[in-house]
Amino acid sequence: MNRPEDVIAHRESASVEYRAQSAIVNDVNRLTRQVRHYLDAPTLGAALGTIERRQARAPRAPDWTLVGSISDVVLAGSVMGRWHSVRWVLPTHHTFADSSRVRSATPSSWRPHALVQRGVDYLSAKDLMTPRAYAALRDGYRNAGFSIAGQTEVDLLEVAKRSVAGSLRRGYDSVRAGKSLNDALKRAGYDPLEPWHARLVAQMNYATAYGAGSWEQLHAPGMRGIIPAFRYVTMRDNRVRPEHARMEGKVFARNHPFWDTWWPPNGYNCRCRVMGVPVRQWQQMDGSARWPRSKGEKVQPDSAGGTSFAGNPARYVDAKIQGGKR
Repeated sequence: MNRPEDVIAHRESASVEYRAQSAIVNDVNRLTRQVRHYLDAPTLGAALGTIERRQARAPRAPDWTLVGSISDVVLAGSVMGRWHSVRWVLPTHHTFADSSRVRSATPSSWRPHALVQRGVDYLSAKDLMTPRAYAALRDGYRNAGFSIAGQTEVDLLEVAKRSVAGSLRRGYDSVRAGKSLNDALKRAGYDPLEPWHARLVAQMNYATAYGAGSWEQLHAPGMRGIIPAFRYVTMRDNRVRPEHARMEGKVFARNHPFWDTWWPPNGYNCRCRVMGVPVRQWQQMDGSARWPRSKGEKVQPDSAGGTSFAGNPARYVDAKIQGGKR
């Protein structure tokens, strides 16, 4: 049975992620419709030229609506990861410093999900996030959103370019070329009825930002003396990977090398989380609760979700966004 706080965290994250995911799917569908309209050109050669010109421009000037949606996804993921990692383990009245509240620094152009705002308010009340830190985080993830949006648009245009170029070589008319393009877009996940590519962009960037947020928060100055260890948490359902299920509930010291490999996300659609373990709970744990339980015991398999998730992606993102490394 799941712990109540784990269920709450999952439901809150799912609510935020779903809204953010919907925005990205809508943006990508809009871009896909624009690409389909290029086939209205007098010739397929003209359509191909338009696609290539836009493809060359996309990395430098991607669709700004999509940039905004992706930036919101990663910023929301980071805030939720920070909030959930410490929400149930910090002393009720504990604060770390005397600083201004973050609410005053929230840009008027960003209208966050109510749960994200609650997370910002909580971190601000605990003085875990100053206005300056929030502004740096927001700007860092805006840059990340720019890069991700540009690459998404380039990928979409590459699918279209190959399809139209193939139709041109085969001598297709516009009707047949249109059908070929629709089929190619559908296979690549850019179909409005089955937009798996757009959903994957949203899911993975939210999950990685969530992991990066929890990593940053649990390694923030002052945390070492309050949270000496972390617990690996899964959703405990039939969707959890077997290798992840074996890690459920295991507690490791904060500096254990386990976390260099197993900090979530550990694979596509990974829903695992890391929770802080407060000092008193850590001190009360017997040898069977702490890991590793014996010298030389192997506590992790050779791979944590595949080569693309080797190491600690959350730590990499945190270092990139924050401009430093902990």
